[in-house]
Amino acid sequence: MAIRNRNYRSGFTLIEVLMVVVILAVLAAVIIPRFTGYADKGSQSSTKTNLQTLRSAVQAYYVTNSNTWPASTLASLLTTQGGTLRVIPKESVSNSAKVVNSLDGTGGWFYDTTNHDVFVNLNGNDTSGTPYNTY
Repeated sequence: MAIRNRNYRSGFTLIEVLMVVVILAVLAAVIIPRFTGYADKGSQSSTKTNLQTLRSAVQAYYVTNSNTWPASTLASLLTTQGGTLRVIPKESVSNSAKVVNSLDGTGGWFYDTTNHDVFVNLNGNDTSGTPYNTY
């Protein structure tokens, strides 16, 4: 008669599985908060880049149009109007491309027709505490 060996192991115990789950939960709790602000930082960076593009287009328009500044809506910056931009770039925090001539904080761009400069038309601060309208 053959004796069967009953001391074999075929899988993980409940304790081993629970330990793995706890370790993964601790790792997730440490790692996930580090990545939550990256979307906001990306929008802010995109807004700064688009603002610089818009400012450069205003200057280019002035130089190429006999020292004449663009109209208050900045529509003259578009290629269909003789400008250099295909579209007015969006301000990425509020996802708006509108241009206003008074700073009202509703998003988009503020074009100062006195100083011929463009600013972000948003109230509040970015993730580093810098006011949006001082970019």
